[in-house]
Amino acid sequence: MKSNRSRGTSITVSPTFGSQLKHLRLQKKWSQKELSRQTTIVDRIGISKRIIGTIERSESLRFDRRTLDTLAKALDLSLDSLLDRTPPFTQPFPSLRPTTLFTKTLEEIRLRILDGEQLLVIEGESGIGKSRLASSLFSVDLPHHIVLWFTGQTITDFEKLIYSLTITAPNSSQRYVILLDEDHQPPVRNTEFFLGLFQLLNLDVITDQLTLICSIRSETYQALSDLEVLTKTYLVSLQNTLEQLDDYRAWKLDQPISPEERQWLLSTLTGDREQPQLNTFLLDRICIPVIRQKSWTQFNSQDNQVIETVYQGLIQNQPTQHRLLYRAIQWAVEMSGRSPLYLVNAVLNIQLADKKMTVQQTRNMLWRHKLTRIEQRPFFEQKPIWKNVYYTTCRFSHDLIKETVRVKHPFLDEIDLDLVVEELIDTIQQQKNQLATLVESVSSWLSLLDQQNRGFPQLAKTISSRIKNLIGTGQVSALEVGYHVFTMCWFLWGNKFKDRNDLKTPTIFKDIEIVTESIVSRFQPQDLEVLCQVRADGGSGYPLISCFSGWFASLGLHSGQLKSELFWGLLESEIPCLSDMARRLTEQPIDPNRFSSSTLA
Repeated sequence: MKSNRSRGTSITVSPTFGSQLKHLRLQKKWSQKELSRQTTIVDRIGISKRIIGTIERSESLRFDRRTLDTLAKALDLSLDSLLDRTPPFTQPFPSLRPTTLFTKTLEEIRLRILDGEQLLVIEGESGIGKSRLASSLFSVDLPHHIVLWFTGQTITDFEKLIYSLTITAPNSSQRYVILLDEDHQPPVRNTEFFLGLFQLLNLDVITDQLTLICSIRSETYQALSDLEVLTKTYLVSLQNTLEQLDDYRAWKLDQPISPEERQWLLSTLTGDREQPQLNTFLLDRICIPVIRQKSWTQFNSQDNQVIETVYQGLIQNQPTQHRLLYRAIQWAVEMSGRSPLYLVNAVLNIQLADKKMTVQQTRNMLWRHKLTRIEQRPFFEQKPIWKNVYYTTCRFSHDLIKETVRVKHPFLDEIDLDLVVEELIDTIQQQKNQLATLVESVSSWLSLLDQQNRGFPQLAKTISSRIKNLIGTGQVSALEVGYHVFTMCWFLWGNKFKDRNDLKTPTIFKDIEIVTESIVSRFQPQDLEVLCQVRADGGSGYPLISCFSGWFASLGLHSGQLKSELFWGLLESEIPCLSDMARRLTEQPIDPNRFSSSTLA
């Protein structure tokens, strides 16, 4: 950017001039006091430390020509070089503080540049240190190269920069190195920007004249790689390892990390039952300063300063789609007590409006994005009486991320529950009708039923219809479907309704009847042996009896051969279809000895 000079003795500098002066000073490893002393060598009066500070803080943009002349001479530059050396849409200094990590990788990149590599890609997870590694290239030895940081946000901006460089190119012994860093805050350089860059028809011509280094997230790299536009690039992949924690000098610590401090670090950077996720941003900005200050034993992840640091430095810099995903996970937890995949997908689509995502697309985004996780978890955490049922849940990679999202994105009323349920129904109907997709549907339905303490009849009817179709195709038996559904019901509702006084919401039981009827109406008399199995400890071998003990009483009543049990959870009278099932299945006399524990496996 060119400065606007006045006709008098004053000069108006660009808004970035202060940052540029600071960068030039630090390149010479001078303090403000030392730069002031250097100016007295070239001019007896010199420039005071106070004036230098004013310039670097950009508190003023208009200065006496003598001041700028003196600074230029002290820095061994011409005045024109000091003021006008930056091509458009660039800055000759880094946007971030250089990293002391990845020293071997930095040397690898430096040597590649000197060897004439034309197009390099640095990829890694969010917060790993890609941008700071790129920033470190300003301070390494690159003779005959001029390093510039691209500040534009469109391919048009980039093309204007290239045109400018061809007009005012350095002499033939010098080569530009342009750093292009992915950013999702203004100026935005996202996946679409880099796709446009790599699809430029004259990219080969451009890289013949200069070196491009692109710093992008793993998700962006994967998307570009899938489109096969990265065929001529040299790839540098960044990964954190536990060994990095032992390099205390890289973290600017006075001594090695103690075993206790190391254990605290790993626990802080690890989610529930997860392997440690070493995020450089969280380490460098949150954890290491706490260790440096010897305050790690008092660390509080809910501290406002911690949350604001994580939000400003990590969460806010993510693409819009990812930030909406965070809100969807948080909303699901608030409204259902869990974060089932189908429910998260529905909430995400409510926010995306016309740009809806399939369940598979949401699954892929969760899997590829380093701040979120997708995993199979047991639907109930208790010691199972029956074989546990697993469902797909969405979560954050670190508790620090979860806590930050919880505070910065609290429950929002504008995400309407009824609209989410409608979207959830659409999501369920779009899936293949299989036992696995049924379990995912039931997990979202039961979670909402539990937390909201009311029924969702249209959702229950949708699940019921799919159960009938699934059993009707012969892919899965009614017994197997019932085993999964009733197991999930028992552990959720057995805990919730332990007393008759809790049974106050008829819509809940209407929902349960709708879904239960679709299963029990398809049981056959020969299924009784399985339904009435008894475990070695005297409990029911099939979850329906223990889940809905009332139908067991009805079975005994109509057969005249089995005794009813005491009330546990839900009554048969609340779910009439169970009574109908008992009557239908026991029209013929049955032998009670078939149901003794001694005959069961």
